[in-house]
Amino acid sequence: ARLAADVFVPAGGRPHTLNAQNTDAFFLADGRPSSPLVVEGANLFLTPEARLRLYQRAGVRVVKDSSANKCGVISSSFEIVSAHVLDRVEFEELKPRLVDEILLRLRTLAGLEAKLLFREYANYPGSLPQISTRISQCINQAKDAVLDHFEQDDSQVPALFATLAPEHLPPTLATYAVDRLEQLPKGYAAAAVASFVASRLVYSEGINFCETLPKDRLAHIALSFVDAQRETQRAVDAVKTAEGLDTAHRDAIVRLLDRGGARASLDL
Repeated sequence: ARLAADVFVPAGGRPHTLNAQNTDAFFLADGRPSSPLVVEGANLFLTPEARLRLYQRAGVRVVKDSSANKCGVISSSFEIVSAHVLDRVEFEELKPRLVDEILLRLRTLAGLEAKLLFREYANYPGSLPQISTRISQCINQAKDAVLDHFEQDDSQVPALFATLAPEHLPPTLATYAVDRLEQLPKGYAAAAVASFVASRLVYSEGINFCETLPKDRLAHIALSFVDAQRETQRAVDAVKTAEGLDTAHRDAIVRLLDRGGARASLDL
């Protein structure tokens, strides 16, 4: 008999194991899906057709591999940084701290992906895999636009890397990366900054907003958004310490600034 589960997490197996020809086997004898939620721990375990059939037939929610496995790609980037800025002795000495910091950072980043994915799913039409694909496309488009900008003028890269790395890399690794920037592969800092900037914009404002941005201004808007977030945070800090505001009004202003202050200051 088919085993029923609350969540099915394929974390191994060959690509396209579940496909258009065998999706019927995913269902129980009474027609219910054997699991209402699939989280693709293994890349390409389901084909696009299988994801679509499960969703159309029974509303099965599939967290696509590009969202479920994003931390694997991020871990690889951390590995590249550590290999270039730490020698063997430093790495072995720092390893226990690095492991804890990396796990914490990965949980935070996975949370950002999940929060955006399910927020968009709850508020707009479309399946989870479709939304996951759009998230990746938005991030990649913004990243490519910023990288194209840096090819023309990369003077901002060192300062932006120094500012953003501590917020995106594990803290200890960020400290070494900023101090030893010249040891990173050529172009890595620019690519990292572009990824940091793009992720901030998309995770903060969502895909429906980002998809409407003019492509010829995308780099400018993404980079300006970083400054807008800083301005918003300064405003939040000022409100929190302002005298003469009762707690309810202070909390309401802070919520409004957190939710839309950065976007509003872009004046689009």
